[in-house]
Amino acid sequence: MRKIRSWELKEVSYFNEDSGSLSVVEYGQSIEFNVRRVFILNKFSDDALRGHHAHKELKQLIICTSGSFQIDLDNGYEKESITLTDDGPCLYLDGMVWRTMQKFSMNCVVTVLCDREYKFDSLISSYEEFIKMSKK
Repeated sequence: MRKIRSWELKEVSYFNEDSGSLSVVEYGQSIEFNVRRVFILNKFSDDALRGHHAHKELKQLIICTSGSFQIDLDNGYEKESITLTDDGPCLYLDGMVWRTMQKFSMNCVVTVLCDREYKFDSLISSYEEFIKMSKK
């Protein structure tokens, strides 16, 4: 049995004005879950690799709020590399998706919205364990 894709690009509304730009992510449009945790990634080293893990059940919305970066996705059945930019869509991840983030531009900022608090999250940090679990 083939698993349904565990990720999806979601549109972000952008409004540009003389004083700057406004990006909007709204419940019921870009996001379909109640946000329980928000974290921000920034100040990356030149050769930074982030992620290298999956979550058993976590829902996340990953937003590139400044610059750009590449995220490599794997659900055990299919793989895809996506470049997220500060003027493009955001990325919704649902459940077990192995992710690695890399190629961060200078001054890249990534904002992540999650459906659960860290203490209730279940992390998979071994790729071999992830593959075994994804095949069940």
